[in-house]
Amino acid sequence: MSISRLLRPRSVAVVGASSTRGSLGAGVLANLDRFRFANPLYLVNPRYDRIGERACVRSISDLPDGIDCAVLAIPQ
Repeated sequence: MSISRLLRPRSVAVVGASSTRGSLGAGVLANLDRFRFANPLYLVNPRYDRIGERACVRSISDLPDGIDCAVLAIPQ
């Protein structure tokens, strides 16, 4: 099994995305922006419709099929 989809994903979902400074979800988004991730990026958080300029879905069931990498930035 190849790990290329994890190392060079064509799309990423951030479950627990956040705009709260210092949170794990905000840190993941900041790093993706800093490294200029240019592929589709999907944000998941039931509390937000948008985070910054990006749309946010309420549930992972609202995500499209075929996402290469999902980052779980949620509390334990």
